[in-house]
Amino acid sequence: MGEGSCRYCRVYCDWVIDPAGCEDTGCANLYGYDDSEGNRVLGCLAGVFRAELDQRTLAQVRAENGGRFGALRAVRRPLPICRAVVERAYPARLEAVGCLNPEFAEAHAGPAFRVTRGE
Repeated sequence: MGEGSCRYCRVYCDWVIDPAGCEDTGCANLYGYDDSEGNRVLGCLAGVFRAELDQRTLAQVRAENGGRFGALRAVRRPLPICRAVVERAYPARLEAVGCLNPEFAEAHAGPAFRVTRGE
């Protein structure tokens, strides 16, 4: 699994991205090109998500859903500019001790850290 997923326990957690946020924030990592059929295709230069999206389809879905497109699974930890959240597939499986990897859901703003309990 990449940095976009956590499988430390039976609750499968994934970072997900709403690509509409890329357009809304003017993200410098959003690229576009015209394919052989003349369609504008959008994607992420930073590789936060792998999917390439048809710009017309993205605009149509956003128009029908109040400005949102929907979630794409991140294949790496999102950047601070990304509109991202952690989704849990099986929250009922959460261990009695809680999350085994709590820093996974922390926004990435610097080097990794681990919270421990001192005596």
